[in-house]
Amino acid sequence: MKTQLSQGLSRRDFLKLISLTPVSIFARPLSNLAAAVNAGKPNIIIIVFDAWSASNISLYGYPRQTMPNLEQFVENATVYHNHFSAGTFTVPGTSSLLTGLHPWTHRAFQLGAGIIAEHVDHTIFSALSATHATLGYAQNQLADQLLYQTDRYLDTHILNGSLNVQNNLV
Repeated sequence: MKTQLSQGLSRRDFLKLISLTPVSIFARPLSNLAAAVNAGKPNIIIIVFDAWSASNISLYGYPRQTMPNLEQFVENATVYHNHFSAGTFTVPGTSSLLTGLHPWTHRAFQLGAGIIAEHVDHTIFSALSATHATLGYAQNQLADQLLYQTDRYLDTHILNGSLNVQNNLV
């Protein structure tokens, strides 16, 4: 028997939506923090959402407003709607996004693996660090490990989990 919450929301749908809460609450403070990192440089904020289904996000056509802060944030942003991952899970996919290389070139194939040393200095952060404010945050620990590899090119590296709801309750 399917458990229904108020207003016809199934338990499964509720759990899917509640997993999106940290970003919906903190998307605006994250953009404000990025602006404060280096006011003299333009900001490029790259937000990577790992393991989401676009079919449950209002930004991508879901009928209910599920992430109002993210929607407000993207009103003045460039959003890519037709993209494909270079990897089947976090490590190779995020490494490819950061380096612009295929997994067989950056060699980040498995859990705990990182970008090989010869490509760590050839990431989006190294390319932009001289002309743009760079801030890194990853909700996912595997993606955060990749940010640590490129830490010297980040003006600010927000610690993994520091924006989680449970860590910010008073």
